[in-house]
This record gives sequence, C-alpha cells and structure tokens, in this order.
Amino acid sequence: MKTDPRLEKNSASVRALDKLLQEAIDNPASYAADNQFIAALKSQGALAKFSREDAGIAPSSINTIKRIAEDILADGFQGFDARRTSAADAIGIFLERSARSGKRTKAALSEQIDELKDLLQIALQDCWHLTMAINKSFNQGLSYARDSNNPIILEKCLREQKALRLQMSLCKRPALRKED
Repeated sequence: MKTDPRLEKNSASVRALDKLLQEAIDNPASYAADNQFIAALKSQGALAKFSREDAGIAPSSINTIKRIAEDILADGFQGFDARRTSAADAIGIFLERSARSGKRTKAALSEQIDELKDLLQIALQDCWHLTMAINKSFNQGLSYARDSNNPIILEKCLREQKALRLQMSLCKRPALRKED
C-alpha cells in the first residue's frame, strides 16, 4: 500500500517540530536569540506556519498538525501544544533572568529567594500530584486483583504493593497511608 508523500512529509515535519519544542524546553538558552521561533511559539497557528528547512520543518495548517499529532505522538496534540507553551515559558524565563543584573544586592538576593520558594512550591505540588496518582494506581490494582477472584493474583498484587510502599516510605515526608 502506497502512502501519500504529503502525509509522510507532514508527519516528519510534526516529529521534527515536536523535537525542536522539547529541545527548547531542555535548553532555552540555545533558542533565546531565535526571534522567529519565539514569535512562532505565541500561538498554535503561528507555530503551524513556522518553517525551518534545515531541521525538516515545513509550514502547514493547524488542522493538519492537530490530525497528525493525534496519530503519531503518544500524548497527541494536547501534549504537543503543552510542549509549545512550556517552550515559550522556558525561553521567557531564561530571557527574564538574563535581563536582570547579576548584582549581589539585598533586593536581587531577596528576588532570588522568592523565585526559589516558587520553584519549591511547584516541585512540592508536582510531588503531591504524583503521589496521588501512585496511590490511585495502588487502589485500582488492588481492586482489579480482588475482582479477578484469583487468590494467586491477589497475593502477588499485595506483595508487589508492599514492596512499592516500602520504597515510598523512604520519602522524608511520607504521603501514602497503609491499606486497611
């Protein structure tokens, strides 16, 4: 069966664009001077029109990107768009920090402390969400094991959950409670 060459080109372009977004998230300093890319990150439509031939990125319509992203990316277009906004945020934060003076004044240090407190709060929230997801997975796994009416599966589930809870207990602030 032949595949449409336009579909292959557009799929390769979406993959390359997704890779570029991830690179911008991981290393925003490399893209801080790329005004064309920064402008493209401002909206879905602008990113769809963005092209960079050397990276294999061709312009297309937003609907084409949505359709292809849903088909080829594990997290679909929603994940793709989340990477777009994350890349824009990462570059924006880098540019904002670069614009500030590097002076060791009381005001600058106070601002740095506030930033670090914000980052800590975000990290704690992320940890909380992950802990809740793990706890929900534990409960679902146990429910499925009980519903199977198979004592071997139930016993294996309980044993594996015990091992995972032991690992989670190493946290300085345990958030999982023991199963009743």
